[in-house]
Amino acid sequence: MAYPIIYLLPVYWACALVNDDYTGLSEEEQKQIKDFLETSEGHPVDVDFETEGFYRHNDAGTLPGNCAKFIFLIDEPIQN
Repeated sequence: MAYPIIYLLPVYWACALVNDDYTGLSEEEQKQIKDFLETSEGHPVDVDFETEGFYRHNDAGTLPGNCAKFIFLIDEPIQN
């Protein structure tokens, strides 16, 4: 069974995180996303666009900007 963890992240990261599509992102932006994925828990599965808006801070530590809540899933280990 998996359980969700929520991260507040830049909206323009959505395609890269959910669809693994980095088209249109600069090398620096791609590096920021990949660095975040190395330190975050779980894997991205969805974006709650109803939470989209301007935020002064986010979980990626990037500059203030348009962000939304991203849903990541963490798999629970199977216990025997």
